[in-house]
Amino acid sequence: MLNDCCMTRCVKKRICFFSALLLCGLLLIAWIANQSSIAEQLTSIDATRMIPDEDNAAVEYVRILKLHPERDYPDALDDVNDSKTMLPWRSVDYPEIAVWIKEHQGLIDELSHISEMDQCVFPLTDTHDSLPYISDPNFYTNFSTYRHYAFILRRAAYNDLGEGRRLDAIAKAKTILTMGHHWRQQPDLICLLTGMSFDSMGLSLLAGFMVDGNASNAELDLLALDYDRTEENYRHCFQQAVRVSAITDRKARSQLPAGERLKQWWDSITYYSDLPDEIWEGCQRNLAMHKAHHLLIALCRVKNQTSQWPESLDHITPSLPPQWLIDPMCNKPLVYKRVGDAFCLYSLGLNGIDENGQYKNNYPQKANPDDISLWPPF
Repeated sequence: MLNDCCMTRCVKKRICFFSALLLCGLLLIAWIANQSSIAEQLTSIDATRMIPDEDNAAVEYVRILKLHPERDYPDALDDVNDSKTMLPWRSVDYPEIAVWIKEHQGLIDELSHISEMDQCVFPLTDTHDSLPYISDPNFYTNFSTYRHYAFILRRAAYNDLGEGRRLDAIAKAKTILTMGHHWRQQPDLICLLTGMSFDSMGLSLLAGFMVDGNASNAELDLLALDYDRTEENYRHCFQQAVRVSAITDRKARSQLPAGERLKQWWDSITYYSDLPDEIWEGCQRNLAMHKAHHLLIALCRVKNQTSQWPESLDHITPSLPPQWLIDPMCNKPLVYKRVGDAFCLYSLGLNGIDENGQYKNNYPQKANPDDISLWPPF
């Protein structure tokens, strides 16, 4: 009897052991299959994005990154002087910074050359001999340097404005806008955010040039942008980034220890589930800035003709497509108001309520005023 009981326990232990072994094997097979599925999806997406190196701005960005890797700010560029060079400035007032800009002229010329290229493709997987790939966590280590390039361009553009090189300033602002276009093309949320920041920077620079710089009609002719193409690009890039980021996030989590993987998965549900909505809100804000850009061109033409800003948008409405007057954030008209000899232009924000241009950062409650100033810049 005792032997039977021992034998029964032994059989149960063996069953449990082999069941656990089988379960581990199935989990391993599932993990391998998942890894294969992720790799196949990313490789398939890469195949549709492939372009020749000679047409790929990403190849050029990597090349100049090797030539200009350091962030070398001059000692004179402290917080006070930094803010002053975010307005038109002259070399005689900031000679050390002017020398620094001159030392970076080669980089500025390289970036201008890259801005002539329309397509920029960083691969999602390790499929290119010389390009870093997006699903590698180390891909983002150089982002601060790329942002540094945009800051150099902006500072140099304000120097151009301060010394009367207005066409050069326009060219540098457009180079920043093209950098935004390049980075938005990557199907990745962080790249999309980076591209949006460049886009906003370039538009703000041009807005200041138009309104404060008394741009001539000939100069305004150079500033026209294709809004319809930009809106389509933003929607496409956002959808691609959300879809592909979900895949690359799975890949990144799969390479972590089990405990950390579970934590990252939980964080994605509890903390970052609203991230796509927040990013799309930023996309809409940038699209509102693009619409404002066209309104500012039209407003400046009226100012050039009459020597004063119009009392309302009725003066420019006949010259613009009706959709350019509609706020993409709430589908209501953008708001224009005369303020003394100047004016303000703003979006009503997501709540669609006119709060006199007031905004207060209150994430995540979103109960305070959320108007977005388009002029003066937000």
